[in-house]
Amino acid sequence: MNFSIEIINQFVTESKEYLENLEDDLRDLEKHKNNPDPALLNKVFRIHHTIKEGAGFLGLKNINDLALIMENMFSMMRAGEIKPESVIINALLEGADCLNALLDEIEYSNEMDISGVYKHLSNLLSGGLSEQVKKELNTNVALSSVNGENIGFEMNEFTLKYLSAEHQCLYVLKYDLMELSKSENKTPLWLIRQLLGKGIIIEGRLETSLGDLHDGLPLEPLLYEVLYSTSLDTEQIQKTTGLPHNCIIQVNRPSLDTGIHKKNNVSILDDNQVTVITDTAADEIPFFKDYHPFNTFRDYILPQIGERMSTTIERIPQVNRKEPKARIWSVGLSTGQELYSIAILIYEYIKNNHLSFSGISVNDFSLLATDESSEALARAIRGEYRDIEISRGPCAGKKSRYFRHEPNENSWIIHNWIRSMVEFRQISLASPFTFLGNFDVIFCHNVFTSFDTKTRREVVQKFFPMLSENGYLFPWPGETLHGITGKFEPIKYGDTIFYEKKGK
Repeated sequence: MNFSIEIINQFVTESKEYLENLEDDLRDLEKHKNNPDPALLNKVFRIHHTIKEGAGFLGLKNINDLALIMENMFSMMRAGEIKPESVIINALLEGADCLNALLDEIEYSNEMDISGVYKHLSNLLSGGLSEQVKKELNTNVALSSVNGENIGFEMNEFTLKYLSAEHQCLYVLKYDLMELSKSENKTPLWLIRQLLGKGIIIEGRLETSLGDLHDGLPLEPLLYEVLYSTSLDTEQIQKTTGLPHNCIIQVNRPSLDTGIHKKNNVSILDDNQVTVITDTAADEIPFFKDYHPFNTFRDYILPQIGERMSTTIERIPQVNRKEPKARIWSVGLSTGQELYSIAILIYEYIKNNHLSFSGISVNDFSLLATDESSEALARAIRGEYRDIEISRGPCAGKKSRYFRHEPNENSWIIHNWIRSMVEFRQISLASPFTFLGNFDVIFCHNVFTSFDTKTRREVVQKFFPMLSENGYLFPWPGETLHGITGKFEPIKYGDTIFYEKKGK
């Protein structure tokens, strides 16, 4: 594919679609300024992060700068440093209007004056920050590879502290964009969306200048280096990106005080979620530290399912009764931790509540796990993990109950009796899947991240008839469905935003 002005037009179309419902989102944040919706904050943060990265790549400086200052505003809201007061929201709406104006005049956007809007936002942001955070934001740290080599990137202490607190890995990824477009017909914007689906682009830079947009994009090789934050380990990042090993540099993080910064009892946990800090139970679940939907599944959903099953058993004589199945669908496997965590939670719920005396067993639960990737399916079916991957949650201190140790490989493999609770299928959400039947709960693992609003709405509409009455849809933390849920009713339980089916 030839790089041309078409890619800029694609960026404009996508950016304006991202901004389409922003005013409603900002007014919602203003309305609940003392307790803003974490999922909604994540949504607007990622909107501006995505626009910033695309604009930065395309050399759209004004759009990049404006999206960056707005992204920083949302980042500080997530950190509890500032609240979405009316004066803040009105300034952000002014910024959104300016972004749309720049997008409408994309060819001349770099010459347009944004100084008034930018200065207003910058002053509001600076005025709301503590002196400690200001100091951290203004203190850059030079980064090096794990081999001690300078990699040419820097990061401020504020960002580095929180990435370190959440044990996020840092990499420098090197792409030849022209080669990517020739061999796989992939655009740079596609690459940016894919990377943002698995982590955060801290900084991206081109070794070749794009020049004047009036002349289109150049045809010579475009070398794109990305400073990237993700929870993926080195092996996973190589499989995800498809890059050769010499194009992936693992970054060594300098030691910092990584004590969680608190304000208004809120803390940044990672780039996908913000959660209120609470006392955590000793058996906090699961492989994913602070993945609160599992706590909601255990404490809110499972008791309801158990009660429904018990009522069915009492009402219908044994001779006439079919097994009271509860069906759960895990969409998008990753490496399988989510579905095995669900299975473990079901087993422990039945055991801890002595439900076997009521005639309920794990056989009354049906778990379906799907992914469009045969590689992801293969790894999930095997269920093999490193020690660090199962060192937290329900597996901590009782790994031998759910896994068998492979000393030679220094890994743990899920026991067959847990694996047998799950059915695996290769399914693409782009194809019809109503034949799968109805479910009580649908968990989505990073399903919506790379979809535009139209596609997300279509997938949600497909899920709706497949859920039983009062069934639940759980997006991945940070994947808000705000504004596209139709007959789904959003529910907030603890730190979890999920959706209940209402109507038919």
